[in-house]
Formats: sequence, C-alpha cells, structure tokens
Amino acid sequence: MSQPQLRTWLEATTTGKRRLKAGLPETWRVGNKTGPAYVEGMANKYNDVAVALPDAGGELLIIAAYFEVDGAYPRIRPEDEDVLRQVAASTLDWLGG
Repeated sequence: MSQPQLRTWLEATTTGKRRLKAGLPETWRVGNKTGPAYVEGMANKYNDVAVALPDAGGELLIIAAYFEVDGAYPRIRPEDEDVLRQVAASTLDWLGG
C-alpha cells in the first residue's frame, strides 16, 4: 500500500463529516478514520483520527481524539459528534489559526 492510496481512502471516508472534519476549514484536504465502541453495560466510547493539509500549503496536521460519554446509547448522538468537532476547532485555535 502506498501513502497516496491511503490518503485517497481516508479522504473518501464519509462517516466523519460531523466530527473532526467539521471543525476544520472546508477548503482543507482532510481524511479521517472514525470508530465507536458499544459494549453492553459500558458507556459508549468514540474516537476519530484526522489527517489534514491546509489549503494554502503548510504542515500536515494529525489530530486524534478519544472520549467516553456519560452512558450507553444505541447510536452516536449529535452532541457526541460535536465534542469531536470542538476538538478540531480548539486545535486550530491553539495553533493560532
């Protein structure tokens, strides 16, 4: 497998549109890999890893976010996805832009 192929697969991922990708500028090239964990009797766990390249060039940015919600739910809720969006937005703020 080559890096270009992996990047193509990550950028084609559609499951994370409301997660880390949502907190980054739309003009950036962003690929990601999402994942939930639903285990009976345990709180849901969510993760997302994004690889982003600014539209004006610059350094490649990799963001990984993992968190556990307050209970077990049958599917990811909008407020859970928003936590991941906020992580990406906060990362950009922390980097100064």
